[in-house]
Amino acid sequence: MDEKTARKYRLLGTLPSALKQPRAYRTRKDPFAELWLKVQARLEAEPRLQAKTLFDWLQRECPERLTQSQCRTFERRVRQWRATAGLARPVM
Repeated sequence: MDEKTARKYRLLGTLPSALKQPRAYRTRKDPFAELWLKVQARLEAEPRLQAKTLFDWLQRECPERLTQSQCRTFERRVRQWRATAGLARPVM
């Protein structure tokens, strides 16, 4: 680490990781933005469908728009939807 950089952090009294601001913008276009309404309707109709099954269905519907490398992104999006708008989990 450069001497000037170390001096800056010592004067500020914080770690470099504490100074980093969270990103408030998207780095790339959302590949599921236009398809999400169809997916959401399918999830509401059949909430027990797995994300992988839905992704395979989407690939059959729009084969030119989606690649297999986008599957994990889609799984995260479905998991987020289930946490915020999906069915409530049973309380034991």
